[in-house]
Amino acid sequence: MTKPCTKPSGTLIGLTRAALFAVVLSPLTLAAPASAILPTEAPKVAPTQPEPDLGFQLELTSREVWREFIDHHGDWVILWDENTGLPRRATSQGFQLLAPEPTNEQVVAATGDFIGQNHRLFGLHQDQTELIYAQKAQKHWVVLYRQHVNGIPVENSQISFFVNQEGKLAMFQTRGIVQDLTLENELLLGANHAKSIFREAMLGAGLPPELHSTDDDPELTILPDSDNFPRLTWKLGILTPQDPYHFVGHVDVRTGEILRWSNEVFTVNVVGTVDAQGHQSHANSSIVTQETPEIRVQVQGGNSAFADSNGNFVVNHGGTGNVNVSVTVEGRWTTVNNTAGGEVSRTQSFTPGVSSNIRLNPSDTSEFTVAQIDAFIHMTRVHEFMKRVLPSSTIFDRSVPANVNINSSCNAFWNGSSTNYYRLAGSCNNTSFDSVIYHEYGHAADAFAGGIIDGGLSEGFGDILSYYITEDPLIGRAFFRSGGGIRNADNGRTWPANECNGEVHCKGEVWAGFAYIVRESLIATLGSGPGIDAAEQAVIPTFIGNPRDIPDGAVQTFIFDDDNGDLSDGTPNFTVLAGAASIKNLPIPAPPTITNITPTEVGRCSANQMIIQGAFFLDNGTEVRVGNIEANIVDVNAQAGRLRIDLPDLPDGVYDVTVATPFGVALMPNVFSVTDNPEVVATGAFYIGSGANLDVCGDADADYFVAASIQSGNEVFEGAQLDLGHRLFILANSFSGSDDPLDGSGNASIHFQIPNNQNLIFLSPKFQVAIRDGSPGGWAVSNVTTVTIFP
Repeated sequence: MTKPCTKPSGTLIGLTRAALFAVVLSPLTLAAPASAILPTEAPKVAPTQPEPDLGFQLELTSREVWREFIDHHGDWVILWDENTGLPRRATSQGFQLLAPEPTNEQVVAATGDFIGQNHRLFGLHQDQTELIYAQKAQKHWVVLYRQHVNGIPVENSQISFFVNQEGKLAMFQTRGIVQDLTLENELLLGANHAKSIFREAMLGAGLPPELHSTDDDPELTILPDSDNFPRLTWKLGILTPQDPYHFVGHVDVRTGEILRWSNEVFTVNVVGTVDAQGHQSHANSSIVTQETPEIRVQVQGGNSAFADSNGNFVVNHGGTGNVNVSVTVEGRWTTVNNTAGGEVSRTQSFTPGVSSNIRLNPSDTSEFTVAQIDAFIHMTRVHEFMKRVLPSSTIFDRSVPANVNINSSCNAFWNGSSTNYYRLAGSCNNTSFDSVIYHEYGHAADAFAGGIIDGGLSEGFGDILSYYITEDPLIGRAFFRSGGGIRNADNGRTWPANECNGEVHCKGEVWAGFAYIVRESLIATLGSGPGIDAAEQAVIPTFIGNPRDIPDGAVQTFIFDDDNGDLSDGTPNFTVLAGAASIKNLPIPAPPTITNITPTEVGRCSANQMIIQGAFFLDNGTEVRVGNIEANIVDVNAQAGRLRIDLPDLPDGVYDVTVATPFGVALMPNVFSVTDNPEVVATGAFYIGSGANLDVCGDADADYFVAASIQSGNEVFEGAQLDLGHRLFILANSFSGSDDPLDGSGNASIHFQIPNNQNLIFLSPKFQVAIRDGSPGGWAVSNVTTVTIFP
């Protein structure tokens, strides 16, 4: 078992966890508890990720497993999961995983091999992974795996990869991985017993006993508890078709304890007041005739077909006699169920070969009928939107039921299998209309793409679809009979939105607000058409990316906007995305790079400083280490992405530079050298004079150099010397002819030797030094020359 790491606070963090589980179904041997003891209902919104402990992040980054990884795979920026010691998110600077233009199968094979080759880093072996899906989203493949042991999945576990069309691995993420799992072959609690325990508990939690309900099929799962210890459970569900309940819970197979439960219904709740005075006004738009895309058309006694996106259809048929054609609110991507009665339908006589029109409701525009039509049209339109933006994706290609005219008011919800809309009542309109339908489909799409992980993120997804399709930032316009909406994508809420107290719709406004700023800014920058396309292509693929929370979603937009698999050189729309992220206090994935040392002159100066370029978060903290020594940060300019540090005194050697920010940790290995007695070659044009003054670090009195020679071509001219004030004297009789390097006619080289007791700090083999040539009398011509270091 791998030795755990210990955080500075003293909290023990287990990097591996062994557990024994049952896998063989056996007769019931455990008595049911007299009364089920329920834990607190699991919140829909995942706990806000605490600010990274930068010291602990640096400690995890310095481990051998990560150093071995970057030795083989180049430079990466890593953010660790501090509970497990595994990578939460790692972004590369263009790691070539496989050849350009790979196929879906090649991407799956390469990512699977990547897990196998780096199993220590991921905390599991390749045979403990199960492919969830591999989908292409614009320029990137997203490949999702989950952990399983002997066919039993680890709940909410995931390893995800983002591979661009050039075959470069841009990012990978993990969550919920439990390490070193092993299994026994004993099971103490049967499925039916677990169902009875769970149903009894849910009756106490609000499940209406008089309502018909259906049970989800029990499933064995591994659920890490609050201490990240894995527990084998029966995962169970109870769904009620009318009231919004879909209870999902986990019952421990050893103890019968309910470890986790929640009501998985996602609603459009309304929080506000109702005035007793005023007049009612219906704020829905006018009734107009419009196409019904992808609707099923049935020839009675014959074939059926789906219409196209404009409502045009062709049904294969033999014969010329008139036939009856029927349509109802059923199509390729949705089936509408009218809870207030029968579904609207229409049958009409057609002559084969003669184009005719059939209108589903030619005269009935009552509330319950229009609600069905709207649900059908907009459930289909939102699917068309997803397919337009993500044409290669197949995970949304399923029919999603819509239940309309539910006998209640002011709500709509997704219950895990259908979207649901309430009738007109109280202060609210019938909720089956465009914006609300798009929002609820957002929950469905989130569920299809790897599962709903965070309720706040999912609410934000729904609001984003509403805004991106309607182009109206007011979510649910005309939700109220007075005409108002329920939320606004154009808002000032910032992450982590502590003022929301965990309320999911409130927290979701941060995600929707980020998407709003991105879209509006790109329209302003690129123009309407290109700007809308760029926003959709950066934001909408995050559905498939299945981020664990809103900050991870923001990071993924940079990945999907990127065009070369290397975030260190920015993305096509980096400025806009970074601006939106900055406004919403969300992470900006720009890996730091060392740009220069100041001053740039040769030698150890009294105030040597280093400038590092990247994305830094002044308010949230940044830490820099040179080797194992923490450097003093002089200033951080977050807007310019610039960090300045004082260089610590270091003995001779080659050093790593590590920068830790709340976004992640960048380990730049072996980029900073301290050495003594190097040979310095300054190449440039030198001028005749009785002497040349070499100004080092602005200190004319320092004693750095004791000897020098001048070389022209292959000839070395000795006799140049430096005094204690490092003034370079040249003997005129040392040179002759047109090749004289001091006549200003060509280039020459001056070699300096630095004594052993002096240190030289440099980052790269070349930088600049100022050489001032002239007489002791004071005239001077300044040249900036290239200095090459030969350690």
